[in-house]
Amino acid sequence: MKYNEDYIKFSEFIIKESLKRKYILDSSVIIKWYYSSNKEDLKQASYFYDNSRQNNNVIVAPDLLIYEILNFFKNKSEIAENYIFTILNEIYNTVTILGISNNLFKKAFKIARDIGVTIYDGIYISLSDELNIPFITADKKLFTLTEKLNYRVVLLKNFTSEY
Repeated sequence: MKYNEDYIKFSEFIIKESLKRKYILDSSVIIKWYYSSNKEDLKQASYFYDNSRQNNNVIVAPDLLIYEILNFFKNKSEIAENYIFTILNEIYNTVTILGISNNLFKKAFKIARDIGVTIYDGIYISLSDELNIPFITADKKLFTLTEKLNYRVVLLKNFTSEY
């Protein structure tokens, strides 16, 4: 009998998880969670933060995200090192961080070369394409370069919770 109860609980968990909305966010969005000198799009960025912390949606990002965030904060001397480490811990508890495979790197390189974006942006786009999850960015230039293509890139400013 215990086996059946466990199986039912596990099945319910899988169904519940599969119904959650999933998004790929780049550092331009996640940095807004912790550094809001630019007030633009804070409401949209907060949506992702709040819903992820409440376990209502799933945020996915390549491990590159951590490098980008730490690189951004290294020049913000007004922010204490301990706070940066708190941010890092929270990101690891909020975002599913994925390593990048050889095939994804190849796809990212092709995308970067074809549309004229950085390899870093190509990684986010290729991950989004591979997982069939919308990629949300606050980078207007990146969005403009991908707008007419068949990639699921959404400009944070244009995001609504119904997306």
